[in-house]
Amino acid sequence: MTQNSERVVNLASLSNSLNHVVIERQSNAAFDQQRYFVITPGQFMDQLIRDTLNNILVENEDIITEPIPSNMILGLDEASDDFVTLIRSAMPVDGGDQGDPSDAWMNELPLVVLRVRDTQPGRLPGRSHFNGRKGVTDIACGT
Repeated sequence: MTQNSERVVNLASLSNSLNHVVIERQSNAAFDQQRYFVITPGQFMDQLIRDTLNNILVENEDIITEPIPSNMILGLDEASDDFVTLIRSAMPVDGGDQGDPSDAWMNELPLVVLRVRDTQPGRLPGRSHFNGRKGVTDIACGT
């Protein structure tokens, strides 16, 4: 939640929702598969990440790009838009009770998030400089 009382908080999708149907259409399978999600405003970074993943033998159909729209104000200062990526699991067929496979999956998520930033001045989206962060860490929020 923003600390700025003048800021309007709105939760909306950046583009098409990523769900099992979208994933299956691109990669022919949605479940029990390893997938790689790239969330970026630029085709350069998307291609760079794809090339890097291809170098470690990840197939293109296993890489799914979530483009950040060009009308977002990117950056780390107070004028920049905030955005979050939500990953939601569907209701498990096994009931999700303690000891069920879905419970084990939820308690040991097979998920890695990497933040990769292009530091080349000519390719920075939006502004060409970053100001210091003004946010609060999860630790300071008590979570």
